[in-house]
Amino acid sequence: MSDLVRAAYRDPALLVRSTRAIEDMICGLSADLGLSAREVGALVLRMPTLASMRAATVVSNVTTLAGLLGVDVTDAARCALRMPQLLYLRPDGVAGKLRVVSEKLSIPLPEVAAAVLRMPTLAGRDPAAVAHKVRLCVRISAALGRDASPGDILKGQPAVTTYGMDRLLLRWLAAKIGIWTGGWTSLVIMSDRKLLARFEEHYESLGPQSREAARLRALVSRRMRADVRP
Repeated sequence: MSDLVRAAYRDPALLVRSTRAIEDMICGLSADLGLSAREVGALVLRMPTLASMRAATVVSNVTTLAGLLGVDVTDAARCALRMPQLLYLRPDGVAGKLRVVSEKLSIPLPEVAAAVLRMPTLAGRDPAAVAHKVRLCVRISAALGRDASPGDILKGQPAVTTYGMDRLLLRWLAAKIGIWTGGWTSLVIMSDRKLLARFEEHYESLGPQSREAARLRALVSRRMRADVRP
């Protein structure tokens, strides 16, 4: 089954659009947004409803968002390649969410925008949750004896905004009890299995009858993903 047929299954409206109309729309968006026709075509296959939208609306959404965030139009368009929803979400709504993140973390909006270009899904996340996760990473860094600001966190590893709170809390615990003494970035991106192995080593160091080991094991087990638990 071709990619185009798969796309038509998701949006049957493609079947009533002429090939010429779709090609013209792809060429128009390519010229206006600074993307290649291949990139725009791949975007249409990912989000078939794009072919039913007015090209002028799509271009307006991208250029308006770029202006609100102070980034280049082509950079904003490439961001949309990874998060197509940005093409139809209200630009002021997206920018408004990011302003809230900026205010909650006391980070200049351009720095938040730079993080979005690296991690586009940040634009669609709840600002309060984003701020909470970034602050927790600041605490992780502090527990390792290193100073890191919210801006450092977003610049160094914007993917932390996609992580679950349980994942981040376990890494804060690992830093707090000293089973990891390296950098915060390495700890945050460490796989659960590797982290669990370090916890197991720590339990053994406390002794088989240690109440502290039993307490920690129970705590870690509650927070660890089910497919990783021993």
